[in-house]
Amino acid sequence: MSGASGQALRGNAAVFEIGPESARRVWSAPPEIGNVRAYADAPDSRWEVGYVDVKRFYGYLPKAVPLDIFQAGWDSHAYRRLVHQPLD
Repeated sequence: MSGASGQALRGNAAVFEIGPESARRVWSAPPEIGNVRAYADAPDSRWEVGYVDVKRFYGYLPKAVPLDIFQAGWDSHAYRRLVHQPLD
């Protein structure tokens, strides 16, 4: 999502795992999330989710744009977060 002003828009986001018998949410965005961008990297079984912490962003505070990187373990049928860090 993005706004004409370049500022954050309010919303919500989640990442779902879809299997042959069910679907489950594996990641939920923090409340009041803004400007979500997500990318999947199939060869590495990773996905990257970048977003804006609206309260920090509009409060002109540092660390307002976090990045989370997750990796799926196909053999273990699990996932783990590799990175959680601010981009600014």
